[in-house]
Amino acid sequence: MKSIDINSRDSGDDNHEPREYVSIPWSGNLDEAEISRPGGLLLAALIRCANERRLQLNNMADELGVTYGYINQLRNGIRKVSQVSDEFALACSCFLGIPRLTILMLAGRLNPEDLFEQDNMLAAEVSRAMGFICDDLIWGHLITPELRSGSEHSQFAVVKLYEAATGKVLMDKSLQYATLGAEITKLRDIQAKQMTAIASHSKRKKRSGD
Repeated sequence: MKSIDINSRDSGDDNHEPREYVSIPWSGNLDEAEISRPGGLLLAALIRCANERRLQLNNMADELGVTYGYINQLRNGIRKVSQVSDEFALACSCFLGIPRLTILMLAGRLNPEDLFEQDNMLAAEVSRAMGFICDDLIWGHLITPELRSGSEHSQFAVVKLYEAATGKVLMDKSLQYATLGAEITKLRDIQAKQMTAIASHSKRKKRSGD
């Protein structure tokens, strides 16, 4: 596994390597005390997961390939969670066992609406790739009128079969039906849990102030 280079966006400690963590799955809950801190939802998720696994924060930092000081800087707002590197987001993804896109949303680098924009991009990519196949002198005659007017999922399958048969790459590899749908579903679940946790935190804070 490659070493984390936090300096690519926001420096931590690039002398560590994130390690695959096989342990108790994260429950999906958030540490309510962390929600209102600068580290926000991402640190609330990481710290809750660490607590569930009986990990100290320095152990958690080690699993994420950064230093304890880096985690504290995120918690205290010295470093902005919204500026964490893609490598750190990937380490958080492995640690929590959720898609990297979910990590980016928890960090505030990605909004749910961005995924639907990507879905539109996928439709455009499928259409463009089908046009390329139809113009292929060898394969084009195999695309029947039914396939030309078929569903986006059917056309996506045709494009992937063409890519496998010819070795050509017609579509951006990041646009995949198999993972996109699952990631959107997980994002919606996480978003719902976030709203529940925030509402619960607000109620407890209000009661403690009364």
